[in-house]
Amino acid sequence: MIFLLDDNYVSDHIQLFCRKCYEDIGGLFPIKEGGEDTIAAITAQMKGWVVEAFEELKVYHHKLSKATRGKLKEAFRAGQMFYALGSQPLFEILKNIKSITSEPYLLFAMTRMCSYLVPYFKRQKRPVTEEFILFMRKKQLSKLKANFIQNGEGKGHE
Repeated sequence: MIFLLDDNYVSDHIQLFCRKCYEDIGGLFPIKEGGEDTIAAITAQMKGWVVEAFEELKVYHHKLSKATRGKLKEAFRAGQMFYALGSQPLFEILKNIKSITSEPYLLFAMTRMCSYLVPYFKRQKRPVTEEFILFMRKKQLSKLKANFIQNGEGKGHE
């Protein structure tokens, strides 16, 4: 995913917590739109915990993959989920611009953006706290700035 929150972000995998961290974040709770793993990781970071991914560990589990659900259905679900989590609108726009290159190309990006914007304009209540939203948006904007600065320096701009 473009401009992910952290290089060490744990998503769609098995998450392990030490007991104190799990208690600090209030455990896991399901939300209709999905994203429980994102909520857990960001809440842990808000509370000062270090989130780390171990790419060398291989875990096999049997659940429906994004490919099984269908790309447009997955795009629709993702847009709703990132609205529910309070993702920064600029961040979502840039992710969707990048996803134009994914099949079915423009339709994927439009589906994802529309499913984010409909609840946005309806001002639907989100299942996360305002503190969570502000923390996540700050991390997203920092990541965007870092990506643009890094990309700008890498192209010989002086």
